[in-house]
Amino acid sequence: MGPETEIEATASAQPPAEAVKLASTAPQTYVVKEGDTLWDISKKFLQEPWYWPEIWHENPQIKNPHLIYPGDVLTLYYVGGRPRLQVTGGPRVPGQAGAAYGTVKLKPRVRVVPIDQAEKAIPIRAIRHLIFHPQVVTKKQLDKAPYIVGGEDYRLIYGNSDLVYVRGLKGKEGITRFSVIRPGESLHDPRTGELLGYNALPVGDLRITAPGDPATGRLSNVKREALEGDRLFAHTDTPEERSFFPHPPPKGVEGAIVSLYDAISMIGQLQVAVVNLGTRDGVDKGTVLASYQRGPVVYDPHAEGFRRAKVKLPDEESSVMMVFQAFDEISYALVMEAYRPIRAGDDVRSP
Repeated sequence: MGPETEIEATASAQPPAEAVKLASTAPQTYVVKEGDTLWDISKKFLQEPWYWPEIWHENPQIKNPHLIYPGDVLTLYYVGGRPRLQVTGGPRVPGQAGAAYGTVKLKPRVRVVPIDQAEKAIPIRAIRHLIFHPQVVTKKQLDKAPYIVGGEDYRLIYGNSDLVYVRGLKGKEGITRFSVIRPGESLHDPRTGELLGYNALPVGDLRITAPGDPATGRLSNVKREALEGDRLFAHTDTPEERSFFPHPPPKGVEGAIVSLYDAISMIGQLQVAVVNLGTRDGVDKGTVLASYQRGPVVYDPHAEGFRRAKVKLPDEESSVMMVFQAFDEISYALVMEAYRPIRAGDDVRSP
């Protein structure tokens, strides 16, 4: 049964109670505008944006059905008593595919939308510098990574366009583009003290120009001087890295904020937190977490029976954040909504 038939069969039915709560102001239809993010769009329809996958209904008849573009017409309807959202009009819908959802007036126009203009789940500009280069590396990864062994003219430091020599490329002969990093601050689990990895300080990019052992490479986009011993990781900048779809974490997942990225004591909206949850915990790109400030333990001098009884005050939610980089034991999350300052050591769990 096609979606058009399902819509007709339920068009007159009253929306029943459902686990996914729609926003009280959810529109029947919405035309995606330039600058909208998937998070913004989700909030228009849902009280909790991270349940977007529960209502999104793919359009198999259009190109890139997972993505949303400016000009797409989104329509809310019900199938079997459950809310669904689908692209029913706009420049990508062929023919009269949206006719079953209402009349769409068409006018002659030319519109070209490159693939990179698909609406993002989050504002990519806030994390662009964190997506395309490794941010956390383990000791094991460092030990196995190729490294700079020297360079031309036997200098101590190297910069843009300098030639350097690399060892350890065995098994990576087909890869020519690398990110150059230097291990920085060690990251420890705030609860157990376990070493989770090291912050990777970005040095620059390197392109292999001649294979061998050592191989020859040329540096570019250097952000800090390159040194002997700096490590190489395969460069990743594919479009898939920019696609994030918000969804809840696995049930029972709990962790803590390990550190704050580019901040000293606290962060707010559109800043980045490092959490001690990763793929081993079922956390991946798009996982939404809430952070909580722990309630302090205070004395209650008015308690009956004894004067200085201890009582723990309730934890308070401080933010909602979405993971955009997930590693084995650790993840980077962008703060989407902040209600109070977020600090290292705050608990994180399902929102």
